[in-house]
Amino acid sequence: MKTKITLFTIWTLMSATTLFGQDLIHYWNFNDESSASNMMLVNETIGGGQINHIEGGISAVVVGTGGNFDIENLNTRNGSVSGAHLRFNDPIGGGLEFVLPTTGYEAVVVSFATRRSGSGAGDQLWYYSINGGQDYALFSTIQSLDANPVLVTLDFSVVAAANDNADFRIKVEFAQGAGGLVGNNRFDNFAVDAHELGTSGPSEPGISVNTESLNNFSQTLGFSSSPQQLSVSGENLSSAISISVTGNYEVSLSESDNYSTSVSIPTPDGFVVNIPVYVRLNAGSEGTQNGILTISADDVDDITIDLNGETAAPQTALLYYWHFNTLVTPNDVTVIDADFTLIAGFTGSFEYTDPVVGQRDIDAYGPGTLLNVEMGESPGTAARVRNPAAARSLVFNVPTTGTENIKFAYAVQRSNNGGLTNTIEYSIDGVNFIDTDLSNSTQDVGEFEVWNTLTYDFSSISAVNDNPNFKIRITWGDANAANLSGNNRYDNITITGNLLQDDLGLNNSELVVAVYPNPASDEINIVSNDVVEEFFIFNSVGALVGHQSELNTVNTTVDVSALESGVYIVLIQTKSGFSQVRFIKN
Repeated sequence: MKTKITLFTIWTLMSATTLFGQDLIHYWNFNDESSASNMMLVNETIGGGQINHIEGGISAVVVGTGGNFDIENLNTRNGSVSGAHLRFNDPIGGGLEFVLPTTGYEAVVVSFATRRSGSGAGDQLWYYSINGGQDYALFSTIQSLDANPVLVTLDFSVVAAANDNADFRIKVEFAQGAGGLVGNNRFDNFAVDAHELGTSGPSEPGISVNTESLNNFSQTLGFSSSPQQLSVSGENLSSAISISVTGNYEVSLSESDNYSTSVSIPTPDGFVVNIPVYVRLNAGSEGTQNGILTISADDVDDITIDLNGETAAPQTALLYYWHFNTLVTPNDVTVIDADFTLIAGFTGSFEYTDPVVGQRDIDAYGPGTLLNVEMGESPGTAARVRNPAAARSLVFNVPTTGTENIKFAYAVQRSNNGGLTNTIEYSIDGVNFIDTDLSNSTQDVGEFEVWNTLTYDFSSISAVNDNPNFKIRITWGDANAANLSGNNRYDNITITGNLLQDDLGLNNSELVVAVYPNPASDEINIVSNDVVEEFFIFNSVGALVGHQSELNTVNTTVDVSALESGVYIVLIQTKSGFSQVRFIKN
């Protein structure tokens, strides 16, 4: 006999015995908005149900609203209306413990609605204890999505020791996964169902998964997408579980390799629990990509899961940007860091090489220009590169890791005795410089005191792509370069490229975000052309020193008077993406 499996929501494990005839033994609707402690009080329990905050990091339990929990109201029981939900802020390092005595009951099933914010933890690690929390064992890892709430079910009927146990507990901890390190994870309508002892009956053959569909695969043409995970379980089976995909999708039992159109999961003794399966999109052309994942085994009906995604051409992004508007030079400098760097954990820079004793180096010059401007910057100031320059150069250390189709552009003007030409060379090994295949490597700067934009296209030079050693060099070879006076002035230097992967950067070049004044003493203003949802302030060693969420404004003022003097990064989340801006605290 075949057992038909109908998927209504997200399931981690299900069997015929857990679909009908269970009693609700513990339930929280989290609708009491008077306080976080009142919100966590159990609404229905056979006795002793409670939630404990496992403190760690800067985690905090607060009353949550919105997030579409109030619209969908998944897993509601006993007519509970939609309302608030439990919001666990900055979850990594902390946890939630659920005390769930099952005295007189068996075949225990836990279910709840959940989602995360954009920077919330991507993985929820669910553990169980049969001895009152003295020891915990990992039961399941659930991927939490920045999307509408979904219903998750944890079926503990496979854990015999969970039955009729006054000391049964579960807890959830968090890991970054595909999410972020801050933000929040949210929960609603947390329910525990079970059968009275002796009434659960035998289990029939069954297979189950933890999702109805896998959506929003995002692939850059020429590269496979990041994989998405589902969990597959089965019981009382007489064969292996077969998994196949159609369309331009691939499947594997390993997150990193061995992808193909089908895999097989052995079922020793007819039983497997929460086997991770990974699916990715790997299309050869742009456009919407639909497919079907089919899970099958003998004696049960197939389960089919819709697959939906998009394959796009590589995205052009701003990789490095020097606008020089915060350049302060009481003394000349030879090295200037980029005002913006997309690649995480790195700061682009350029150096004026081979200083000449007694001669000038680089200082700030005003006014600058709007030519080649990015990120809504003003003309502000520029960088004035002093002559003589015949034996000197500007060397840009600008790795192209994870990018291709590189373009280099800047605005330049000269004084009367400044260099007449700029020659561009590049290095693919970080040491030797060449101009091979760069058709316009030498260009005229133009009339003195007039700003011009010069652009150099490296997109046809494959060795430049995805190169951690890439550098660019500007030299001046004309007669003026030998003068003991004169200068070239540079502003709005940009390096752009197409992203080969989605997790490199935080900025959207179409998003305009400004932080001022910079430097700042007591306050900074965050202004954006899109609605700011939250921001994070990190110090020079990457420690989080400030955070505010649920702003929903395009202009906000932040008190930074308590911060120590130094350089800080503001990471700003808007409705359309992230932006990071560096500012100096006096």
